[in-house]
Amino acid sequence: MLAGFGMVFVLAGRKAIEQQSYDMTWQETRGVFIGIGEMHGRSSSGVAQFRGPDAVHLGAGYVLWGLLLALWGALIIRTVFRPSKMMASAPARPHGMALVLGITSFAILLGAQVCFFPPWQLAGLVFWCVGVGMPSIAALFLHAGKSKWTGIPFLVLVILAIAIPVPGISFAIAMGVFGTVFCLAHVVFLFPELLLSPKINTARPADQKAPPQS
Repeated sequence: MLAGFGMVFVLAGRKAIEQQSYDMTWQETRGVFIGIGEMHGRSSSGVAQFRGPDAVHLGAGYVLWGLLLALWGALIIRTVFRPSKMMASAPARPHGMALVLGITSFAILLGAQVCFFPPWQLAGLVFWCVGVGMPSIAALFLHAGKSKWTGIPFLVLVILAIAIPVPGISFAIAMGVFGTVFCLAHVVFLFPELLLSPKINTARPADQKAPPQS
């Protein structure tokens, strides 16, 4: 199924690149779900027209995203048909084909994000600020020993995505959050030891004598 969706994106991207023209219909509805109720805000819609280099960038993003979906489909099939192995006591870095597929997937994901959100455009700048800023702030909280605060950047970005009245900026913020999640998933897959908290051994060795007190 993922491979089928991937082919749809590849064909759409190829057409956009060849014609250097693409029209995208979009619709945005703002709302907040609270408990059992839902509040809807303003909704807007329109048609985004991409011409020339912008259409080529978008088409390349579609092609890369389609290849990424096909690759993920292949990974799922490989996981299903691969003989099960006993899980190690501690997570280990992937090696062999798993490492190659992981790096390839990460590279394609980053390439698609650059095509969809070029850093030299305002929406792209917002996207990459979210992608770099959110994990950086969360890492600072973790380093300061305030792990309970790591969800604050995510909550703030969700509120901004809902509150900002500019559709392109709010969309870039929302996609920045999702893109960051996908990137962090790849980083954890390639470096699973990041999930382990270093334990500091403060116990005194048995053979070590305490210094004499004066």
